[in-house]
Amino acid sequence: MTRKKILVIGANGFTGRRILDDLSHNVSYQTTGCSLHDDICPHSGDYRFIRTDICNRQAVKKLFQEVQPDVVINTSALSVPDYCETHHAEADAVNITAVEHLAECCEAGGSRFIHLSTDFVFGGDTDRPYTEEDIPAPVNYYGYTKVAIEENMRWYARLGKLNYAALRLSLIHISEPT
Repeated sequence: MTRKKILVIGANGFTGRRILDDLSHNVSYQTTGCSLHDDICPHSGDYRFIRTDICNRQAVKKLFQEVQPDVVINTSALSVPDYCETHHAEADAVNITAVEHLAECCEAGGSRFIHLSTDFVFGGDTDRPYTEEDIPAPVNYYGYTKVAIEENMRWYARLGKLNYAALRLSLIHISEPT
């Protein structure tokens, strides 16, 4: 049986860790986690962990050459809106440029790219749930960075070069089994 190779970027974060743990217990997947820092929960599942700075284009290329993923799930982000407001260059590097590195490698290797975005791309000025047809109108710099990378990925996809999905999440709640 050929196992699908899945690479979880941001595997030390709240969402990334849960995705990595869940996928690593499925025998259909060969799962690799990646983060800027060492694994925070070593031996919590059947996965490989590679410490990588996704802001470094060469490091990302090396990661993709080593893993050769079928699917890449990007949960990484500089996601503190107040911090992003005063650190634009750092927010751009993590939320835009690093994601471009990932998208380029996905395109080159034929990997499906699943990017976790945010509802911060919207202003919150409606009384109904947003849909993918709604026009983004971010009210902070964090939301701006997420809109910018979504637009870049749509452009790559229109050129037929990127197989991707962007998920705009609002509130993430993980219930633990009882």
